[in-house]
Amino acid sequence: IGGYSHTSVPFDFIQEMEIKDSGIQAEYGGALGGVVNVIMKKGKNDTNSYHGSVIMQFENQALDAAAPPYPRYDPNSSQGTTSWGLTDAAYQEYLPKKDKTSDTFPGITFGGPIWKDRLYGFVGFNPEFNDVERSVDYGAGNGGVIAFSQNTQTYYGYGRIDAEVTKKIRMYGSWLYQLQRQSGENLPSADSVTGQFNVSKTIAPSAYAHSVGYVAPNSTTNVGVDYTITPQLVATARFGYYFENYHDFGLPTTGTLDVWETP
Repeated sequence: IGGYSHTSVPFDFIQEMEIKDSGIQAEYGGALGGVVNVIMKKGKNDTNSYHGSVIMQFENQALDAAAPPYPRYDPNSSQGTTSWGLTDAAYQEYLPKKDKTSDTFPGITFGGPIWKDRLYGFVGFNPEFNDVERSVDYGAGNGGVIAFSQNTQTYYGYGRIDAEVTKKIRMYGSWLYQLQRQSGENLPSADSVTGQFNVSKTIAPSAYAHSVGYVAPNSTTNVGVDYTITPQLVATARFGYYFENYHDFGLPTTGTLDVWETP
Protein backbone atom coordinates (compact mmCIF):
# COMPACT_ATOMS: atom_id res chain seq x y z
CA ILE A 1 0.00 0.00 0.00
CA GLY A 2 1.69 3.20 -1.11
CA GLY A 3 4.80 1.26 -2.10
CA TYR A 4 6.06 0.42 1.39
CA SER A 5 5.45 -2.05 4.20
CA HIS A 6 3.07 -0.93 6.95
CA THR A 7 4.77 -3.10 9.55
CA SER A 8 6.93 -1.47 12.22
CA VAL A 9 9.19 -3.34 14.64
CA PRO A 10 9.63 -2.06 18.21
CA PHE A 11 13.26 -1.45 19.12
CA ASP A 12 13.14 -4.02 21.93
CA PHE A 13 12.28 -6.85 19.51
CA ILE A 14 15.53 -6.27 17.59
CA GLN A 15 18.81 -7.98 18.44
CA GLU A 16 21.00 -6.08 15.97
CA MET A 17 21.11 -4.45 12.57
CA GLU A 18 23.60 -5.26 9.82
CA ILE A 19 24.54 -3.00 6.93
CA LYS A 20 26.33 -4.93 4.20
CA ASP A 21 27.85 -2.96 1.34
CA SER A 22 30.26 -5.63 0.13
CA GLY A 23 30.92 -9.34 0.50
CA ILE A 24 27.19 -10.08 0.35
CA GLN A 25 26.23 -13.73 0.84
CA ALA A 26 24.44 -15.73 -1.85
CA GLU A 27 21.08 -15.44 -0.07
CA TYR A 28 21.14 -11.68 -0.83
CA GLY A 29 22.05 -12.23 -4.48
CA GLY A 30 19.19 -10.05 -5.75
CA ALA A 31 20.36 -6.97 -3.85
CA LEU A 32 21.67 -3.97 -5.77
CA GLY A 33 24.51 -2.19 -3.99
CA GLY A 34 23.91 -3.24 -0.40
CA VAL A 35 21.71 -4.89 2.23
CA VAL A 36 20.20 -3.67 5.51
CA ASN A 37 19.41 -6.73 7.61
CA VAL A 38 17.30 -6.45 10.80
CA ILE A 39 18.01 -9.43 13.08
CA MET A 40 15.18 -10.17 15.51
CA LYS A 41 15.72 -11.48 19.04
CA LYS A 42 15.41 -15.19 19.77
CA GLY A 43 15.37 -17.48 22.78
CA LYS A 44 18.82 -19.01 22.34
CA ASN A 45 21.83 -17.33 23.95
CA ASP A 46 25.40 -18.29 24.78
CA THR A 47 24.59 -19.39 28.36
CA ASN A 48 21.46 -21.40 27.53
CA SER A 49 19.59 -19.37 30.18
CA TYR A 50 16.36 -17.39 30.45
CA HIS A 51 16.34 -13.67 29.73
CA GLY A 52 13.78 -10.90 29.42
CA SER A 53 12.96 -7.25 29.99
CA VAL A 54 10.22 -4.90 31.19
CA ILE A 55 9.99 -1.74 29.08
CA MET A 56 8.40 1.68 29.50
CA GLN A 57 8.81 4.70 27.26
CA PHE A 58 6.86 7.95 27.60
CA GLU A 59 6.78 11.27 25.79
CA ASN A 60 4.46 14.28 25.85
CA GLN A 61 4.36 17.83 24.52
CA ALA A 62 6.51 19.09 27.41
CA LEU A 63 9.42 17.10 25.97
CA ASP A 64 8.94 18.42 22.42
CA ALA A 65 9.96 21.64 20.74
CA ALA A 66 7.38 24.14 19.56
CA ALA A 67 5.50 23.34 16.37
CA PRO A 68 7.52 24.50 13.33
CA PRO A 69 6.15 27.29 11.11
CA TYR A 70 5.20 26.54 7.52
CA PRO A 71 4.74 28.77 4.45
CA ARG A 72 1.35 29.37 2.81
CA TYR A 73 -0.54 31.87 0.69
CA ASP A 74 -2.25 34.48 2.87
CA PRO A 75 -5.95 33.50 2.68
CA ASN A 76 -6.95 37.15 3.23
CA SER A 77 -5.09 38.30 0.11
CA SER A 78 -5.76 37.50 -3.52
CA GLN A 79 -4.01 37.17 -6.84
CA GLY A 80 -3.02 40.37 -8.59
CA THR A 81 -2.97 41.29 -12.25
CA THR A 82 -0.02 42.72 -14.16
CA SER A 83 0.65 43.43 -17.80
CA TRP A 84 2.21 39.98 -18.17
CA GLY A 85 -0.36 37.95 -16.21
CA LEU A 86 -1.38 37.00 -12.70
CA THR A 87 0.72 37.25 -9.56
CA ASP A 88 0.53 34.94 -6.54
CA ALA A 89 -1.33 35.79 -3.39
CA ALA A 90 0.83 37.23 -0.60
CA TYR A 91 3.31 34.94 1.16
CA GLN A 92 2.67 34.18 4.81
CA GLU A 93 4.50 32.15 7.44
CA TYR A 94 1.99 30.34 9.65
CA LEU A 95 3.03 29.37 13.18
CA PRO A 96 0.60 26.80 14.69
CA LYS A 97 0.02 26.32 18.39
CA LYS A 98 1.53 23.22 19.99
CA ASP A 99 -0.82 20.28 20.47
CA LYS A 100 -1.27 18.48 23.76
CA THR A 101 0.22 15.03 23.16
CA SER A 102 0.93 11.83 25.00
CA ASP A 103 2.80 8.73 23.79
CA THR A 104 3.02 5.74 26.16
CA PHE A 105 4.96 2.63 25.09
CA PRO A 106 5.04 -0.18 27.73
CA GLY A 107 6.15 -3.73 27.00
CA ILE A 108 7.64 -7.02 28.07
CA THR A 109 9.93 -9.62 26.47
CA PHE A 110 10.93 -13.11 27.59
CA GLY A 111 13.04 -15.85 26.05
CA GLY A 112 15.05 -18.95 26.80
CA PRO A 113 15.25 -22.71 26.40
CA ILE A 114 12.04 -24.74 26.23
CA TRP A 115 14.09 -27.93 25.91
CA LYS A 116 17.75 -27.24 26.64
CA ASP A 117 20.11 -27.64 23.70
CA ARG A 118 17.13 -28.48 21.46
CA LEU A 119 14.22 -26.01 21.50
CA TYR A 120 14.21 -22.27 22.28
CA GLY A 121 11.43 -19.70 22.42
CA PHE A 122 11.04 -15.93 22.55
CA VAL A 123 7.93 -13.76 22.99
CA GLY A 124 7.39 -10.01 23.17
CA PHE A 125 4.42 -7.65 23.60
CA ASN A 126 4.82 -3.90 23.20
CA PRO A 127 1.63 -1.79 22.82
CA GLU A 128 1.74 1.94 22.06
CA PHE A 129 -0.92 4.49 23.05
CA ASN A 130 -0.65 7.81 21.23
CA ASP A 131 -3.06 10.70 21.94
CA VAL A 132 -3.30 14.14 20.35
CA GLU A 133 -5.61 16.92 21.62
CA ARG A 134 -6.19 20.13 19.68
CA SER A 135 -8.58 23.03 20.29
CA VAL A 136 -9.80 25.39 17.55
CA ASP A 137 -11.60 28.69 18.23
CA TYR A 138 -14.54 28.87 15.82
CA GLY A 139 -15.69 32.18 17.27
CA ALA A 140 -18.45 33.11 19.69
CA GLY A 141 -21.23 32.73 17.11
CA ASN A 142 -20.04 29.35 15.80
CA GLY A 143 -19.58 27.25 18.92
CA GLY A 144 -16.58 28.98 20.48
CA VAL A 145 -13.52 26.87 21.30
CA ILE A 146 -14.09 23.26 20.17
CA ALA A 147 -11.81 20.43 21.29
CA PHE A 148 -10.74 17.68 18.86
CA SER A 149 -8.74 14.56 19.56
CA GLN A 150 -6.97 11.73 17.76
CA ASN A 151 -6.29 8.46 19.56
CA THR A 152 -4.08 5.74 18.09
CA GLN A 153 -3.51 2.35 19.68
CA THR A 154 -0.93 0.00 18.20
CA TYR A 155 -0.42 -3.49 19.57
CA TYR A 156 2.88 -5.16 18.64
CA GLY A 157 3.37 -8.86 19.30
CA TYR A 158 6.23 -11.16 18.39
CA GLY A 159 6.98 -14.85 18.86
CA ARG A 160 9.78 -17.09 17.63
CA ILE A 161 10.72 -20.78 17.97
CA ASP A 162 14.18 -22.18 17.13
CA ALA A 163 14.81 -25.93 17.00
CA GLU A 164 18.04 -27.86 16.64
CA VAL A 165 16.54 -31.06 15.25
CA THR A 166 19.92 -32.69 14.73
CA LYS A 167 23.51 -31.48 14.53
CA LYS A 168 22.92 -30.86 10.82
CA ILE A 169 19.31 -29.63 10.73
CA ARG A 170 18.09 -26.42 12.33
CA MET A 171 14.60 -24.95 11.93
CA TYR A 172 12.84 -21.79 13.02
CA GLY A 173 9.46 -20.08 12.79
CA SER A 174 8.49 -16.51 13.71
CA TRP A 175 5.31 -14.44 13.82
CA LEU A 176 5.21 -10.64 13.98
CA TYR A 177 1.77 -9.08 14.58
CA GLN A 178 0.68 -5.46 14.52
CA LEU A 179 -2.85 -4.16 15.11
CA GLN A 180 -3.35 -0.42 14.75
CA ARG A 181 -6.61 1.39 15.45
CA GLN A 182 -7.12 5.13 15.12
CA SER A 183 -10.14 7.27 16.06
CA GLY A 184 -10.31 10.88 14.89
CA GLU A 185 -8.43 10.25 11.65
CA ASN A 186 -8.73 13.87 10.47
CA LEU A 187 -7.85 16.88 12.60
CA PRO A 188 -8.36 20.55 11.69
CA SER A 189 -5.34 22.78 11.36
CA ALA A 190 -4.14 24.21 14.66
CA ASP A 191 -4.86 27.83 15.47
CA SER A 192 -2.07 30.33 14.95
CA VAL A 193 0.13 31.54 17.79
CA THR A 194 -0.06 35.07 16.38
CA GLY A 195 -3.79 35.06 15.55
CA GLN A 196 -3.52 34.45 11.80
CA PHE A 197 -6.64 33.14 10.09
CA ASN A 198 -7.17 29.37 10.38
CA VAL A 199 -8.77 28.13 7.14
CA SER A 200 -10.06 25.00 8.93
CA LYS A 201 -12.66 27.23 10.61
CA THR A 202 -14.53 27.35 7.30
CA ILE A 203 -15.25 23.61 7.61
CA ALA A 204 -17.99 22.26 9.86
CA PRO A 205 -16.62 20.60 13.04
CA SER A 206 -18.58 17.45 12.12
CA ALA A 207 -16.06 16.86 9.30
CA TYR A 208 -13.48 16.11 12.01
CA ALA A 209 -15.66 13.65 13.93
CA HIS A 210 -13.83 11.42 16.39
CA SER A 211 -15.98 8.51 15.19
CA VAL A 212 -14.09 8.43 11.86
CA GLY A 213 -10.99 6.26 11.78
CA TYR A 214 -9.47 2.98 10.67
CA VAL A 215 -8.40 -0.45 11.86
CA ALA A 216 -5.34 -2.10 10.29
CA PRO A 217 -4.30 -5.53 11.58
CA ASN A 218 -1.32 -7.13 9.84
CA SER A 219 0.98 -10.06 10.39
CA THR A 220 4.28 -11.35 9.03
CA THR A 221 5.03 -15.08 9.23
CA ASN A 222 8.44 -16.59 8.47
CA VAL A 223 9.68 -20.18 8.58
CA GLY A 224 13.05 -21.60 7.56
CA VAL A 225 15.37 -24.57 7.71
CA ASP A 226 19.17 -24.86 7.44
CA TYR A 227 20.81 -28.15 6.48
CA THR A 228 24.56 -28.51 6.93
CA ILE A 229 25.63 -30.80 4.08
CA THR A 230 29.34 -30.48 4.81
CA PRO A 231 31.34 -28.10 7.02
CA GLN A 232 31.77 -25.92 3.89
CA LEU A 233 28.29 -26.31 2.31
CA VAL A 234 24.92 -25.32 3.79
CA ALA A 235 21.49 -25.53 2.12
CA THR A 236 18.87 -23.01 3.25
CA ALA A 237 15.12 -22.75 2.58
CA ARG A 238 12.91 -19.82 3.56
CA PHE A 239 9.20 -18.98 3.31
CA GLY A 240 7.53 -15.72 4.29
CA TYR A 241 3.92 -14.49 4.25
CA TYR A 242 2.58 -10.98 4.89
CA PHE A 243 -1.10 -10.13 5.41
CA GLU A 244 -2.95 -6.86 6.11
CA ASN A 245 -6.66 -6.17 6.48
CA TYR A 246 -7.02 -2.37 6.49
CA HIS A 247 -10.50 -0.87 6.68
CA ASP A 248 -12.04 2.49 7.54
CA PHE A 249 -14.98 3.09 9.83
CA GLY A 250 -17.35 5.99 10.53
CA LEU A 251 -17.43 7.39 6.98
CA PRO A 252 -20.80 7.97 5.24
CA THR A 253 -21.89 5.00 3.14
CA THR A 254 -24.32 6.96 0.95
CA GLY A 255 -24.30 10.31 -0.84
CA THR A 256 -21.27 12.47 -1.59
CA LEU A 257 -18.75 13.70 0.96
CA ASP A 258 -17.22 17.08 0.11
CA VAL A 259 -14.95 19.09 2.40
CA TRP A 260 -13.81 22.50 1.14
CA GLU A 261 -11.52 25.02 2.81
CA THR A 262 -12.44 28.58 1.86
CA PRO A 263 -10.94 31.89 3.04
